[in-house]
Amino acid sequence: MLCEYPVEIMIASFPLIALAAQLVNPVNDQVPVFDVAVSCRAAATAGLVEAESYQSCMNDERSARDELSLGWASFASNDRGRCATEASGDGLPSYVELLVCLQMSRDAREMQTPLKGARKK
Repeated sequence: MLCEYPVEIMIASFPLIALAAQLVNPVNDQVPVFDVAVSCRAAATAGLVEAESYQSCMNDERSARDELSLGWASFASNDRGRCATEASGDGLPSYVELLVCLQMSRDAREMQTPLKGARKK
């Protein structure tokens, strides 16, 4: 006998293996899709922005999404995943928050990189 496990068990495990593969390799090669209207409405309702500023909030979110779309691949993959989780984790997703997180992560990494040609003290 070649295989110790019944065929039924092996066939039943394929969907679990496919699900586990998706969990291990999160898809962060594209800008996530957020419902930012929820965040802008919440900000207007909480008085964080004036009610008529809802549209301004939406414009800021669209602008941030456009900027993310253009430069998404330039950000580190681990930063993309972490920042996307942080920017949506409270149930009020924000492209502006995602963009700021990615920019700060990138800038912090660049500050840690020694300048080329600089002398060590």
